[in-house]
Amino acid sequence: MQKRILAMIIFLGFIFVLPFNPVTANVTTEIVTSDKLIVFKINDTNYYTQTIGSEVVNTVQMDTAPIIYLDRTFVPVRFLGNALGVSDSNINWNNNTRTATLKGSNKLDLTIGKSAITVNGVSEEIDVAPMITNSRTMLPARYVAEGLGFTVDWDADSQLVIVYQGERPDVSAIVAKIKGIRPTEPVEEEPVEEPEKPIEEVGVKVVDLGRSSDGSKRDIVEVAGYKLNIGNSGVSDPGIWFGITDSSYPKKDIKAVCTSHPEWNKNNR
Repeated sequence: MQKRILAMIIFLGFIFVLPFNPVTANVTTEIVTSDKLIVFKINDTNYYTQTIGSEVVNTVQMDTAPIIYLDRTFVPVRFLGNALGVSDSNINWNNNTRTATLKGSNKLDLTIGKSAITVNGVSEEIDVAPMITNSRTMLPARYVAEGLGFTVDWDADSQLVIVYQGERPDVSAIVAKIKGIRPTEPVEEEPVEEPEKPIEEVGVKVVDLGRSSDGSKRDIVEVAGYKLNIGNSGVSDPGIWFGITDSSYPKKDIKAVCTSHPEWNKNNR
């Protein structure tokens, strides 16, 4: 009995002496790639994401809207990190130092009230400090996004923070989503044929030479600055053959088109 008690005491002693190593799960860092577009809007409790080349805009709700302070946009740390591809498990808060740490493509440390950001252990001064508003840690969006390898643009007219990698993408689908405008399918316009104007309106004089082989029957017609001498050329069938000349020498070929009898045009030159 005493041996059992002694063994139990020794076993418990090992338990309390051995160091405590908490079991941690392997966490895969979620990095946003260059085919993603993220947009925050001031005083909007949603942020918006879109895959480049897709018309689908995703909306993510936040519990605190972005604000502007000292000409800088501040976004709640968790939602800012998530939007930039940093999972909750890679966003940490040190209550003693009041420091927020984000682990994405780089490791960022920002401390409340301190105008600095530490990127992979290297501290850089910034012009604003993280702050706590309504019990929410708010970080300057530009410095965090740029620290994680993103480009940040500011649309002052629409008060949008536009975050992306690579070349700036088209943000019109997200802007339409924010404004509540439903995208419309492009409509192909069918060509509209203009009605033919009467030949008199075009400025062409109509001449009826009749069905006569009298070569003296002729008239002068002015068309586009030319004076055309039109006659029946004395042929036996003036309904089909007629001659046109501008009285110049050597003679020039002038194309004539018969609008009333298109089948006659096959002999024109």
